[in-house]
Amino acid sequence: YMLEYRVLWPDGSLHWLMVRGRADSNEAGRPTRTFGVTLDVTQRKDAEARQAEQAERLRLLSESLGGAARRKDEFLAMLAH
Repeated sequence: YMLEYRVLWPDGSLHWLMVRGRADSNEAGRPTRTFGVTLDVTQRKDAEARQAEQAERLRLLSESLGGAARRKDEFLAMLAH
């Protein structure tokens, strides 16, 4: 299994953890033990959030500039007539 979740640490800070693991089973298919690892992926999650925010700002800027270019083209077309 693999999952990610947020955890509030005793100092009040918010962290993201990724847990990966698996279960061993006996011949009858019954689980006999589980093992895995837990990793703090807070820095990765923060970087992904910053990247998403930047992408949204760029999208909004692109739409704004595209609208300005379209209005300029429309104005020039009107002058040409």
